Amino acid sequence: MPNSLQYSHSPYLLQHKDNPVDWYSWSLETLEKAKKENKIIIVSIGYSTCHWCHVMAHECFENEAIAAFMNRHFISIKIDREERPDLDHYFMSAIQFMGFQGGWPLHCIMSPDQKILYGGTYFPPVAKYGRISWPDLLNAILESYTNKNEKILLQADKLHESLTDYLQGKKILQETESEIQIEEVLKSLQSLIDEEYGGMGTGQKFPNTSAMEFLQNCNTILKKGVYNNFLLLSVKRICLGGMYDHLQGGFFRYTVDRSWKIPHFEKMAYDHALIIGWLSTLYTNEKFKFVGYFIKNSFDFWKEEMLGKNGLYYAALDADSEGEEGLYYLWDESEIGNILKERKDTFYKNMDLEILHGSQKKVLNALPLSNLSSLEIEARLEKIQDSYFQLRTARKQRIRPSTDTKEILSWNALIAIALCKAYRAGIDVKYHDEAIQLITRMLSNYKIPNTSNEYFRISLENGECYQPAFLEDYVYLGNALWHVFQISGQQEYFEELVQLIHTIENLFSQKDGLFSFNHQMHNDHPVVSYDINDSSIPNANAVLCELYYMLYWQTNETEYYNRFQKMYFSFSSLCNKHYFSHMNWLKMHPDILNRRIFAKVKNKNSVENLVDNLFQQKLNYIYTSEMEENTIQLCTDQVCLVPCSSREEFNNQIQEIL
Repeated sequence: MPNSLQYSHSPYLLQHKDNPVDWYSWSLETLEKAKKENKIIIVSIGYSTCHWCHVMAHECFENEAIAAFMNRHFISIKIDREERPDLDHYFMSAIQFMGFQGGWPLHCIMSPDQKILYGGTYFPPVAKYGRISWPDLLNAILESYTNKNEKILLQADKLHESLTDYLQGKKILQETESEIQIEEVLKSLQSLIDEEYGGMGTGQKFPNTSAMEFLQNCNTILKKGVYNNFLLLSVKRICLGGMYDHLQGGFFRYTVDRSWKIPHFEKMAYDHALIIGWLSTLYTNEKFKFVGYFIKNSFDFWKEEMLGKNGLYYAALDADSEGEEGLYYLWDESEIGNILKERKDTFYKNMDLEILHGSQKKVLNALPLSNLSSLEIEARLEKIQDSYFQLRTARKQRIRPSTDTKEILSWNALIAIALCKAYRAGIDVKYHDEAIQLITRMLSNYKIPNTSNEYFRISLENGECYQPAFLEDYVYLGNALWHVFQISGQQEYFEELVQLIHTIENLFSQKDGLFSFNHQMHNDHPVVSYDINDSSIPNANAVLCELYYMLYWQTNETEYYNRFQKMYFSFSSLCNKHYFSHMNWLKMHPDILNRRIFAKVKNKNSVENLVDNLFQQKLNYIYTSEMEENTIQLCTDQVCLVPCSSREEFNNQIQEIL
């Protein structure tokens, strides 16, 4: 008989509705039930496309004996981290405080009064991989708590106090601003750079787009060209290796190996947006021109396969199909030979197959092309398009991985930003209209009726919306409005942004300039929390801080600048030299920020008549009626140049600045 998750909207929670575990959704009523019955609480957090979440569900939560034990002694709660990023942040912070590495599935065991006793990620049904089994863990905690073990209770009290202080930003009031040196930041990043294979670290490889963009800024703005080769190597490995779906487009989350060959096969909307947005900023450099192919194909994939009927993008595509990770994407050589026939030899001159650990199946990659120039890569890829088509056609006969059809506000906003960046890079003019269409749908679809400009986080294809939006949703929507304003010059988007900023200030409580993760409508959260760290997505406070700076330039209102300064001061007092977690804050370091180039213009026509695509992304447009038609004035480093009214004058000025 289905448990109470049958009434939820979340695809992840619905995956567990038929478990023998008596799962509950997170709610005040569920927490009160645990307290009333004096039962320990199990919190299990994941998302619908998470491979190891599926594994633990099959091994433990579908096991009748394990489920019976959980039902008898515990209140078990399932949370979709994509629905409730605030709770995910809270419990992830808790296990990191305990010294464990974060990840999903994420599990925390709480006392009936919601103090965390223990936590971790994946637990097997029997002890293996050096991990305690799930039944043994539950038995040990139950026995310790039932016998009033002083150690576990004292530990829970201390963790609760420390975690609350940390999440509520109490440290902000105890610190003073410390000056951050760019050279120190670069030295810290240098220790993470993989010179041999590109990317950061020597284990699993994530694209780490925020760090890459920071190094790119240091290259172009601070004239530190030492990262050119590293960036080119990284981009080639990301695009040509196993991270990219060569047959249909789109990027996977990460690779499990150092050399970018074997991916973890899920596709996430936010990864798509952040990777495409970053690659678009490189496109105008001739050495990186080949990225246009990957950008176009990825946008095409998401538009064809992951766009809902209401014009909003789905959250993710699962890694698993038919119960096996990556099965949809894997090949063996005989299969390829039978499909391609006489094209097989040309295909293998340009492509490689990397065997998946524990399988006879192999992953496609184009790494043999990584030593070629941009033009050569494009030419070689063109030669094998017919082979791609044949393999893609064959692959479509397979059972496709499942789609998480939640449409998340913040992730759709990131896609809108990526569309704007691709348009400004000159990759395709159609991205201009697609960005405007997407932002228009977001503004109408997610708005909560009968409120003063408040929004939902989640939309469903049937038009139903739920879950009040979090800080990241509002801030990313604001950033998308700014980017659409930049490419369109239409005042309505700027006015919408100003209203949204007022809503953010009204909803999200502030401590020394920083804004809380959640607000009063999220009244079932253990604490009102504050966060300054980047995660897999940019930190919302950092993005908001940058927005205040841009608003100041557009309006010349000092209140915006004061907000910007206060937020950056709070960040710098808390930074504690964990620079890799703060890349989106460090974009606003004075050494970088003061070198941004602003361009005052009357309207978009002035931009189109005077500015080449080559320079579009280097400019931040200030639309003002003070400027004459077809005139542009460049400002940087606290100096504004003489207005110019010809393309030749503009090119001379911009090249002097650059």
